[in-house]
This record gives sequence, structure tokens and C-alpha cells, in this order.
Amino acid sequence: MDRRLIVVGAVWWAVVGSLGAQHVAPPKHPYDITPEAGPWTICVSAFFEHIEPPPGRDFYPGELEKLLADSQARRLAIEFVSVLRRDYKLPAYMFNRGDEERKKEEERIERERKQREELFRQLGGELPKKTYRKRLLHIQDQYIVLIGGYPDQDTARRDLDRIRKLDLPADKKQREEFQAKFCRRVYGALATGAEKPDGFVTYESPFKTAMVLPNPLVPRPKPAPPDADELARGLGAMNADNPYNLLKHAGKWTLVVKVYRVPTRVVGLEGNSVQPASAKSGNVYDAVGKMAEELAKFLRHPALNLDAYVLHTHNSSLVTVGIFENERDPRLTAKQAELSKLKLKERETGAEIEQLMNPPLPIPIPRPK
Repeated sequence: MDRRLIVVGAVWWAVVGSLGAQHVAPPKHPYDITPEAGPWTICVSAFFEHIEPPPGRDFYPGELEKLLADSQARRLAIEFVSVLRRDYKLPAYMFNRGDEERKKEEERIERERKQREELFRQLGGELPKKTYRKRLLHIQDQYIVLIGGYPDQDTARRDLDRIRKLDLPADKKQREEFQAKFCRRVYGALATGAEKPDGFVTYESPFKTAMVLPNPLVPRPKPAPPDADELARGLGAMNADNPYNLLKHAGKWTLVVKVYRVPTRVVGLEGNSVQPASAKSGNVYDAVGKMAEELAKFLRHPALNLDAYVLHTHNSSLVTVGIFENERDPRLTAKQAELSKLKLKERETGAEIEQLMNPPLPIPIPRPK
């Protein structure tokens, strides 16, 4: 059996009755990850399962609870965590990503139920005893198996090499059982890169595809605000040829209406290096800057008559409107409200040609160093 996907049932329907929606979740288990497992983990496997009622009816009372508690994906996750703890002495845990998605779906259905009830009351009609609504989302249980205990991302990354080199059980019977339950099957030429007879199969160890993930129950720390001195360094040279140069004005505050960012990618296993997405980084910066300048030109057109500016930074180009003395300037507040209603649409089709930041963001104007 492939560890990636298990499917049960058919179309998912939701009953919305007068008692309202009640969130259903799998029962708690000692292997469920907790915040105490540390802020960073290594994910070594995932088991997915669709749990859907039979066609034409909703779940009977208690039916969904039983399916969630006895799902094959859940059993495999529990068994894999047991193996990792017993045979590999690893602090393993499991986490069901589908539980939160199911909760959001129940909340959406409950909101719709309340809206329908309010509409019936306003119209003076009688509330239906039961209403069936097809779910818009196909929610699946997504059990991921995690190794916890890492205090930071760097520590987890350093241990990732060791985890990826772990062997399957040495005992033949245990290894065959491990392969059947927890390894991905690879068939034919894909197995070795060479032609093999039909039906040839090998197994890919889950350890080889392990990856570093944050603990889903630990809030991520907010990134530190950019250093003003670092941001300002080199801005003068970057904006020397900018026809709408924000830095030429002595005002202190402005409103950001659009940010064009330079695409980036993380380079290297350690994830410490960030580079432009294109090898021709100069072309990327030029294209991003040109888009910002074209938008500023458009906003300055007599039809809109906005005092638009552009600020090129190290990894983005900002389009701003207005010059203000401080963030409490009444003119800033009024302009912010005005710009929040601005929609840039094509005259013939009415399609939105550029989506602006809503509401615009007040920022202090940096000064080059």
C-alpha cells in the first residue's frame, strides 16, 4: 500500500440543522505533538486520507468520530511513531493538519446557517428543520510524522543529514514490514534509471526525503523590523536615475500604495543565502523598477492627478503617494481614506489592471547615507 494516499467513501455533504455545527476531531493521543517538543522539527513522513460519507446521505451520529479515530492514516502514523521511538530512539510525534481545515469548514458552514436563519426571520418564513449543503472544500486528514526536540532551525538542519542516512531495520522480516507500510514504491526504470522488467519495484526510504519544519503548535516569532540605517545605505545611488525619486523631497512621511518585490530563492542546504530568482539579477531589478515607475507615471496622469513617487530599495521598488509631516497629519488620514476607494480598472472591460495596497501604508521617508 502506498503511504501517500488512502481514499474512503465518495462525496462529502454537511448537515446543517437548527442545533448548529459542532466541530469533530480525532481523539487525543500521547503521540500528538505539543509546544514542549521544541520550536523546530524534522518531518520524516506523511499519511493522507479522505474520509467522506456514502453517496446521498450525511454521517450518522457518531459515524464521523469513529472513522476519524480508526482511520488507516492515523493508525499508520501511530505505528510509525512507535517504530521511531522504539527502534531508533528518536523523539517522534504526529500532527494532523486536516483537523484545523475541518474546523474552518465547520465554522464556514455555521456562518452560512446563521445567515439563512436571519434571512428567514426577516422574511417571516418558517425555518426548515434540516438543510443539506454540499461542502466546498474536500478536507482530508494529513498526518505528518515529526522528530522534535530542536531549539532552533540551524540545529534541526545540522541533524537533517544524520536522519537522511538512517538505514531500514536490519532484520529481514522487520525490514519487509517497514517497506510495505512506510516506504514509497518506485517502479521499473524509475527505480534505478535503467530498463527493468515490468513489475520491478524498489522502495524509497522515508528518511531520504526528510525535511525541516517548524513545530505547527509553536507560534513563529515575528521577524525583526528592517534596520533603518541598513535600508538607507546606498539608496541615493539606487535612485539617482529615478524620475519620480521620493528622496528628493524634504517631507517626513508618505503612503505606500504598491510594492514590487524582486523574486528571491533560498540557496544551499543551510538556507543562509538568498539570491535573485534570475541569474541575470540586473535585468530583474530593472524590470521591477520599471513597473514601479510606470505605475507612478499612470497615477500622475491628469485624470487621477496624484503626487506619486517611487523608492527603489535593495530588494523592492515602492510606489507612494503624498508627502506629509507626520503619521498623525490630517492630510495623510484623508488621503489614505481617498486612496482606499481607488480602483484601477480598464475602461472597456472593467477589469482591474493593478491592485493597490488597501489601506495604503504610512511609512517614514528614509534618508540615504
